[in-house]
Amino acid sequence: IASKKINSECYKAIETNRGDISVLCLENAQAGDLEAIWHLGRYYQSQSMFKEAASWFLKGAKRGDYQSMLNLVESYENKVEK
Repeated sequence: IASKKINSECYKAIETNRGDISVLCLENAQAGDLEAIWHLGRYYQSQSMFKEAASWFLKGAKRGDYQSMLNLVESYENKVEK
């Protein structure tokens, strides 16, 4: 996954599994950073927030990120309507 590494705190949170990824990676994801987009989607998926997860995975999928595509399908399988 390509990244722009705009906010290094996002990557510290990802690497150490500490910190609120939904806050620390939002700026990066909004700027189009595919790694941050995917991790944000995974965060929401882990919280059973499938609609929000699918939204982020769709953004990554539209930019050609294969992992986002796979997770988008998984989110829909887990009933995005939740």
